[in-house]
Amino acid sequence: MMRDWLRMALRPKWIALLLVALLVCGVFVRLGLWQWHRHEHKQAAVHRIETHRDAAPRPYTELVRPDGSYEYDDEWTPVRLTGHYLPEKQTLVRNRPHFGTASKSTYGYEVLVPFQPDEGPAVVVNRGWVANANDAQTLPEVPAPPKGTTELVAWLRPSEPARDRDLPAGQVDMVNTDEVERSTGVQLADPFLLLKEDGSSQRPEPLDPPETDLGPHQAYAYQWWLATLFPVGLWVFSVRNAVFTELSPEEQRRRRAERAARRKTRIWDEEDG
Repeated sequence: MMRDWLRMALRPKWIALLLVALLVCGVFVRLGLWQWHRHEHKQAAVHRIETHRDAAPRPYTELVRPDGSYEYDDEWTPVRLTGHYLPEKQTLVRNRPHFGTASKSTYGYEVLVPFQPDEGPAVVVNRGWVANANDAQTLPEVPAPPKGTTELVAWLRPSEPARDRDLPAGQVDMVNTDEVERSTGVQLADPFLLLKEDGSSQRPEPLDPPETDLGPHQAYAYQWWLATLFPVGLWVFSVRNAVFTELSPEEQRRRRAERAARRKTRIWDEEDG
């Protein structure tokens, strides 16, 4: 039987189908690696949140260079800085969800206000979230930032990708420093700051805490890798079935009878045991 199987497997048709099966396996392996890399990226992001977010605040100029650049590994590090807000340059980020204490998200605006530190370049501060007004044409009322010299503590965050949508003046679609810079005319540092505290008695609602769930990417990777067994297994089964169909009717009946006898013998052995 094994010699028959090998002779069938070495035919050009089945060699070609084996190559197709191996190609599909390669695709599954790549998809598994893609999901694994996503898992590693998420794992690194969660590690930064868990190790940086509750750390003691560091001086702003220690992390943000004079040219406004910073190290991405410093994301979620709290910084402390002194300066003053530029409230006339306030910008709203539209259509932003917020859970708060509700079980379902509510949409509204995130409030961005440029902040000029005593040292270093101006930086966008995300002061929090406000709900939509009663109608789409009306902007919500926003608590004003503190006036004069202000000391604030905030988390260092990377600028979000821009969408380049045409929006009303004073509004953007993402927390993107380039878009806010074009909207306000204020030269800004690369990152933005997510406000923790600035001493104000009233402020927009703090944003939801960051997500620390690793998601399903690791499980998806394992599923893709296990799926590589299917194409090869299907090929082996198909070759075996092709060998059987080429046998004479008498030989097919004989082999079926042998298999049935073996199964019957195993059942009797189990019952005797």
